[in-house]
Amino acid sequence: QSFLSSFIDNITNNLSRSKRNYQYNESVKRFALLLYILGGKLAYELIRINLPGALPHMVTLNRLISNSNHNINEGEFQFDRLKQYLNSNDVQFGFVSSSHISLPSPFLLSAYGC
Repeated sequence: QSFLSSFIDNITNNLSRSKRNYQYNESVKRFALLLYILGGKLAYELIRINLPGALPHMVTLNRLISNSNHNINEGEFQFDRLKQYLNSNDVQFGFVSSSHISLPSPFLLSAYGC
């Protein structure tokens, strides 16, 4: 089942329950965690308030985060790559005329503030 249909099913099921009895499947919980981590609290709350039953309340989300045993190896890897690029003598800012130069990924550029 695709995430979108699972997401819609989750919303539909929650709308037939009381607000204090909403339940979320695992894919929606993972999506909620990613949305909160990548978008921040304000973006998360904006979506949660405007899509009733779609995402867990912040209290539930904080409980998911504190009970999570997931590691953040990918984030650590990206941070290590960012430090490597920033500490490298090969990083040049400005326009590059050569098509042979490999530029850092958009994640690295946005993390640096470019």
